Amino acid sequence: MNDRTRRMDRGPRNQSNGERDDRPPLSREEVQAILGNGVQEIDAAARKIAQQCSGLPRTQMRNFYGPIVRLRNELAADPNADLSRRHARELMMHRARLVYMAARNGAAGPLQKSFADLVGDAIRDNHAEREKVAAICDFAEAVVAYHYPLAK
Repeated sequence: MNDRTRRMDRGPRNQSNGERDDRPPLSREEVQAILGNGVQEIDAAARKIAQQCSGLPRTQMRNFYGPIVRLRNELAADPNADLSRRHARELMMHRARLVYMAARNGAAGPLQKSFADLVGDAIRDNHAEREKVAAICDFAEAVVAYHYPLAK
């Protein structure tokens, strides 16, 4: 196994037998609390996901966060605009990009899975509520902040 292969195979593992751990990184209750803008829940879940993604390079975390920053800036630019369809589209496309990132680097798996759960629950009938989009942005920012000191 070369360095590149070793680096790419950093997915979550079961500590007892080395098998992949396919459990969702966030429970249904945690997802609902985050989307409900629960500050303590966002903070706790972000710490958990950042820890699980500690093997993900900082550059990859910045790649994850860039589209979130653009979405947040769009929300702030016009707080009264009804952008829910565009929000839903942008979140769905970002969710797809995270699938690619996780396929290339297993350390992104928990980030990809948690984000997929959040987006899946936030989008209904191709619309996303502004408050839920803002909560996802807050969660993403917290994950990036907690990830920074853990990453290599």
